[in-house]
Amino acid sequence: TALEEGMPLSTMIYSPHRYRSSYLGSGPVSCDGRWCPANASGAMTGYQTMWSGFGKSVNTYFVQLQERAGTERVVRMAERLGLRWRTEVDQTMASPSRVHSWGAFTLGVADTTPLEMASAYAVGAADGVYCEPLPVLSIKGPDGREVTYRDERGEEVRVAQPRCRQAVSPGVARAAADAARCPTGDRPTRGGCGGWSTASEVRGIVGRPVAGKTGTTDGNRTAWFVGFTPELAAASFIADPDNPFNAVGGGNASKPIWSTAQTLRDALSGRPVRYFEPPPDELVGAYGSR
Repeated sequence: TALEEGMPLSTMIYSPHRYRSSYLGSGPVSCDGRWCPANASGAMTGYQTMWSGFGKSVNTYFVQLQERAGTERVVRMAERLGLRWRTEVDQTMASPSRVHSWGAFTLGVADTTPLEMASAYAVGAADGVYCEPLPVLSIKGPDGREVTYRDERGEEVRVAQPRCRQAVSPGVARAAADAARCPTGDRPTRGGCGGWSTASEVRGIVGRPVAGKTGTTDGNRTAWFVGFTPELAAASFIADPDNPFNAVGGGNASKPIWSTAQTLRDALSGRPVRYFEPPPDELVGAYGSR
């Protein structure tokens, strides 16, 4: 959303360990009535760009970026990328009357599925085209012919034909994918990742250009990883369905990273290596811009 609003990848924001946001808050994560999220580590404190903020998973960077981009626009962007609100809480927070107060949205608090996340991240590799996930490649009748139907324009369409639409511009998609190369130990086309990343082993496992993002909830109750190459996206997570308040454990937290990376590696084995398209100059920006 920030990219679509004209903010470049080099947008630099000072990101403290704990940030007093503009959103109302209460309880242990509030500061004088405001929501005050914190980062997982004090090592993340400092000026960050979209590359380094994404690569290190800096919460206080993206909360500030959401404030600048506009919370409602951020939530509506997620809807354009295929996310749906299944719980009463998510539906309420995404409603026009409440969406402006959904500060925690950018940290991944909405309920979602691995399939939704893989499809949303695939937009970054597909020049901004979103395709609805379909479980079949073709459907044929007893005569061996493809089953079709008439669409609203009266045209004959295959039932299993991909249902795709342009969700964002190619330039925005390429810029987002460039930032998403930082978490995986890959190198973006134009910027720098800030020295370290949350899933640096992925590039070595996949063995080709790859982008993606790690994710955890409070107390490591769940751990996620979504990864994508220019031709394939995959996602996985680990949690305790019988007791969602249980931590998944330190060793288990990395399993989604390995699972997704190995799936991408094996699915692409023997296929030619493809490379991400570079982001447009206007969405790279000048280093040090604020």
